[in-house]
Formats: sequence, structure tokens, C-alpha cells
Amino acid sequence: WSENSQSVIETSDGFIYVTGYADSVSGGTGYDATLSKFDADGNLLWTQTYKTAVNDYAFFILKYSDDIFYIAGEGSPDSINGTDAMILKVDSSGNLIWRKYYGSKHSQSFDMVRKTFGGGLSMCGYYSDSTGNNDVWIINADSSGNIIWQKKYGGPLTDYSDYMKQTPDSGFVVSAVTNSFGA
Repeated sequence: WSENSQSVIETSDGFIYVTGYADSVSGGTGYDATLSKFDADGNLLWTQTYKTAVNDYAFFILKYSDDIFYIAGEGSPDSINGTDAMILKVDSSGNLIWRKYYGSKHSQSFDMVRKTFGGGLSMCGYYSDSTGNNDVWIINADSSGNIIWQKKYGGPLTDYSDYMKQTPDSGFVVSAVTNSFGA
């Protein structure tokens, strides 16, 4: 079986949260997003597994407030059209509040989620087209995960983003990889 850590944060009260994915709960038949909480000495306090009938992968964790976390990743809600980008909202005990998938045909993924100045969310990753190439994908949403706007950037080859930050003027700076421009 495989258990993978992807993102870690330490909270101001000294606890450590680690998100990732594992196939140990399913007995090796599929991956589930996971969240583990450790004390300041590294002792495991609990692990929550967000099991579905399909593969879900958690890549990034955001502490939104003292009692709310968002986890970004990807999943396969219909197991037909590749992956969809995924956001989980959980409480500080790891209890799932909601799970949302974003995308359409082909594959989409979120590598990061951030809190915006207005209290919403911004996510970045990639959006696949019918040729199998990816474009940088950015979504701005409210705290319930409802899309306010979305943008795609890229060229004819594979492009994706893995980091973003809101700037003081309420814009965004995004780190991305491109195979389209000058590759």
C-alpha cells in the first residue's frame, strides 16, 4: 500500500496538519484524500480519510481560520472523463464539511488554494483540453466554493500552475510551467 504526504502546515497553537492521499483504507484498490494532525512533538493525534468510490488526491492544505481548513487536489467523481479539480472544506477535527469538484471532460487539477483579501478562495492548477494539453487554470470563488470568475492561460502545448499569491492591489501573481512559449 502507498501513503503519500503532499503538504504540511503548522498552526499557531503548535499543531501540525499533513495532507496527502493513501490507498491503505481501500486495500490498495484506490486512493483517498487524507488529513493527519500531529502534536508539536510529532505524535500522531488522528488521521481522517475522505473516502469515495473513486480516486481522490489531496495536494495542498490551507488554514482558513482557527476551525476551518481547505484542501486542494483532484478526483475522479464519474471515473469516465479523467480527473476534476477538487476542494475539500474540513473543520479543525478533520470532519468533512463539503467536497466540490470543478471541471468537465478531460482532466483538471488544483495544486494550491489561497484565502483572498475579501474572504473568498483562489485556486490554481491546470485545465486539459481535447488534445490532452493543459492550460494554466485560475479560479476565484467565495468561501462556499462558488465560482466568481475563472481564467485559462496557455498555448498549444502543456502549461500548468502550481503556486499563486494575491498582490496588495488585489491582483494575483502565479507561478507556472510552460512547454508552449519558447520551450
